[in-house]
Amino acid sequence: MHKKRCSQNPNYAHPGTGMFLDEIIDDGGPEEVVRDFEEDVPEDSKPSTSSSTADHHGYSMMGPPHRQVARPIQQHQLPRPPRILSSTDRKLEFPLGHSPGKGPYARPRGNQMKCPECPVTTESVDSLINHCQQHHESPEKKFLQERRAFETMQDFKKWFDQRQEDTCTSLTKRTGHGGETLYRCHRVGKYRSVAKSRKSNPRKVDQTCTAYLKVQIGDDGVIWATGCFTHIGHDLDHKLLWLTETQENYVRELIDLDWTSDQIFFFIRNEYKDYDCKLKYVSKNDIRNITVRYDRLKKAGRVRDSSNEKPKEDVLDSEDVTGEVEEESEPKIPRIEGPEEGAESKEEEEIVTSEVVDVTNMIVVDDVIVEDVKQDEEEEFINVVDDDTMPELQKVT
Repeated sequence: MHKKRCSQNPNYAHPGTGMFLDEIIDDGGPEEVVRDFEEDVPEDSKPSTSSSTADHHGYSMMGPPHRQVARPIQQHQLPRPPRILSSTDRKLEFPLGHSPGKGPYARPRGNQMKCPECPVTTESVDSLINHCQQHHESPEKKFLQERRAFETMQDFKKWFDQRQEDTCTSLTKRTGHGGETLYRCHRVGKYRSVAKSRKSNPRKVDQTCTAYLKVQIGDDGVIWATGCFTHIGHDLDHKLLWLTETQENYVRELIDLDWTSDQIFFFIRNEYKDYDCKLKYVSKNDIRNITVRYDRLKKAGRVRDSSNEKPKEDVLDSEDVTGEVEEESEPKIPRIEGPEEGAESKEEEEIVTSEVVDVTNMIVVDDVIVEDVKQDEEEEFINVVDDDTMPELQKVT
C-alpha cells in the first residue's frame, strides 16, 4: 500500500498497528511506502536509495516505488494457454486404410431417411423403396425401380422429359461428379420462408420421397438411368411442377414469333385447356423468366436466333433451284374417283389421262421435237395441195 501523509499531523487508525489514514493528504509532503508492520516508522529518517540500506533482495522500505532498483513480485500461477492442434497433430478418427462407411468403424449417418408413413428410418433411398414395397404398396401405387440404357444424351433427355410428364414428377439435380448424377424429387427438403407479408405456396414438404433417378455414364459412352417415379408423403399437383426442357423449348418457339408474354400466356392456356400438364397452369412469370434466360443465351451466342436465319430457298445453289423448277413444272396426274358404272367410265378416264399426257409432252418437248412437228404439218399441207379438189391452194404455193 502506497499512501501520502502529512509529516506534521499524522493520523493513525490504530496506534499499535502503524496503519495511516488518508483523510489528510498533503500533496507537497514526501511519499512513503507503508507496510503492515507492527513497529513504527521513525519520523526523522530519510529515504535512501543507496545499495547499503537495501536488503538482500535490493528493495528498500524508505524509497519510493519508482526509484526502487528491484521489487519483489508475488508469483501468480496463470493457466497454461490451450494448445492449438494442427491437422497433423490431431488423432485420426479412422485408421488409415479404413473407410468411415465400411467395416467395423462404420458409424450411422446424420442424414437418415425417415419413412413418411411410419417411424421407420433408413440409410438410403434403395432401402426406403424396399421398405415401402413391403409395407406401403397398394394396387394403385407400386414402388417399382426402372433401369434403362441410352446410346445418346438426346435420347435420354427425350425419355426423361416424357417420363416426368406421364408421372407428374419433377426431379432436380442434387449431386453430380465422376460421371454420376443424382436427381431427387423437388418436394423433398425444408422450406425456409423469406417473405413475411405476402402468402406463398411452398413446394417443400419437409419429408423424404421415393422418387429419384441416378444417371451413370459408362466407359463405352452408354448412359444408364436407374430410378423410381412413384411418390410417397405428398400429393401430386401439376401446378407445383417445374417446366421440362421440352416444354421450355415450346415456349421459346413462341418467343421467336415476337409474341408478348400476354399473347403467349393466353395462347398456351387455350391450347392446353383439355390436357393435364404443367403448361396448362403456366404463369406469366414463368414466361418472363424463360424470355430473360433465352435472351441471355442469345447474347452469349449459345443459341441461334431463328428470326435472323435465312430461309432454305435462298441458300440453295442455282443447280438445285433449276432442278426443283423442272420437278414443279411437271404436273401431277389427278386421281379421278367416281362410281364404277361400267366400261364407259373407264374409257372416259383413259381419254382424260391421254390428254394430260399429251399436254405434259408438249411442255417438256425440246426444240428438236418442235421442228419435227412443223415438218409433219408441212407434209400434211403438201398432201392437201396435191388433192385435185383444191386447185387454188396449188397456185398459192
